[in-house]
Amino acid sequence: MSVDFIHSETKHDKKQLLEVVEKYGGRTMKPEPEPKEQEVGEVLIPKTFTAVELMSYEFPEPRWVVPGFLPEGLTLFAGPPKIGKSWLALSLCVGTASGGHALGKIPVEQGEALYVALEDTPRRLRSRLGMMLNGEAAPEGLHLATQWERLDQGGADQLENWLLGMPKCRLIIIDTLQGLRPPQGGRGLYEQDYATLACLKSLADQCRVAIMVVHHLRKGSSDDPLEEVSGTTGLTGAADTIWTLKRDRGRADAVLFSTGRDIDESETALQFDKGLGLWTLLGDAEEYRMTHERGKIIEILKQSGEPMTPKGIAEILGKTRESVQFLISKLVEEGSVEKVGYGQYTYVCTPYSTHSTCSTYSTYSAHSSQEPIRVSESKCPILTLVEPESQLEQGSSARVSRVSAVSKEAAAREVFEL
Repeated sequence: MSVDFIHSETKHDKKQLLEVVEKYGGRTMKPEPEPKEQEVGEVLIPKTFTAVELMSYEFPEPRWVVPGFLPEGLTLFAGPPKIGKSWLALSLCVGTASGGHALGKIPVEQGEALYVALEDTPRRLRSRLGMMLNGEAAPEGLHLATQWERLDQGGADQLENWLLGMPKCRLIIIDTLQGLRPPQGGRGLYEQDYATLACLKSLADQCRVAIMVVHHLRKGSSDDPLEEVSGTTGLTGAADTIWTLKRDRGRADAVLFSTGRDIDESETALQFDKGLGLWTLLGDAEEYRMTHERGKIIEILKQSGEPMTPKGIAEILGKTRESVQFLISKLVEEGSVEKVGYGQYTYVCTPYSTHSTCSTYSTYSAHSSQEPIRVSESKCPILTLVEPESQLEQGSSARVSRVSAVSKEAAAREVFEL
């Protein structure tokens, strides 16, 4: 088939050319499809609201598991290893399930609680729980687990399903985060950290419960407690509330730093009772530090037996002279320390001083022997108890709650029988 023949048959018409090729060429050729117009998909616009509408809304107040410390939402609780985080976490669950007290002093509302102890065994949990209960019955609303699927392997669905079956649940504690977080993948560390906690935060917000995740602090220290949390800022950015617990190794007292979207930033002093496995609230950390430092100053002055300067005391304590001078001025105002010369201070024995050595008291409690409290003979006045002997039960502990009279009688009254 010649080109002249094709031209004569088609007269340069493309459609006719294709028909000729199909007729004489033995193949089927289809014309190119006409380009279709691109379909425009539906665009979803996020729902918005005006400022006027927002101000007209009435939102319920946040639910508090521990008033002032632990609100609903997601809480990240971090501390160094072996400091007592798990003891504190378990005690919060016990207090919530029993409707008792948190941190030894704060009344809490009763509700179901779940403690997911991924680093413990049932035997260890039973031992710790027995110490905390101290002979009391275990609360029925406390649920425990030592195994749980990772969040990306069904663990998030397990938590949601468990919450759906426990409408009275108020608190879930996961100890620790590493046991549930997905393994590191191809995503960035910040993105992965944020996504891990965002999943738990969404569940906490949806069910209006408090979910606490126990985590670790990084090695080293920082002026900003949030920077001490191990991992990226994706963890602290996703959490509603952040706790950090720190203390000097070997000491019973610690400082709980707390901050969040619904709570004010604060530092609280806590003390650990090894006999019961419980953390107890002591008060504001700064006030506690000052009280502790004041006690050290008084002990130094007592042991010295002669007036000392703030500089000399500061050298013993390893503090600055200015900080010691400030504490001494407070002690002078209280009447526990007296200025006796230029820059010289001495300890003053007073009947109301909590640091006084003018009296020596023996330990007395429900577990101690029946021994009277003895007050050594000295120039200090003797304090008289308000409670009559008939009001003190045999075998119970008692303490001086207030003073009704100050007597100056001699040593004949140096023994008080309780």
